[in-house]
Amino acid sequence: MQQARSEVEALRTRMLPKAQEAVSLTRRGFEAGRFSFLALAQAEKTLFDLREREIEAAARYYTLLVEVERLTAHIPDAS
Repeated sequence: MQQARSEVEALRTRMLPKAQEAVSLTRRGFEAGRFSFLALAQAEKTLFDLREREIEAAARYYTLLVEVERLTAHIPDAS
């Protein structure tokens, strides 16, 4: 569970911002004629892939969190 949480945090705080910046810089370079469309497409694919990893890691984390809570929940006596 901690590994999934760490991955989500790393993606959100370090990797995604850098990938977004790379797309922005590549897009400006493409518009100025300095980068090819292929370079822009690759930067956008990297960003898309990182977003997908973030969603998968978050889903894994919350699934594990729910499981831990389910296993450790105190169920009051019905009587």
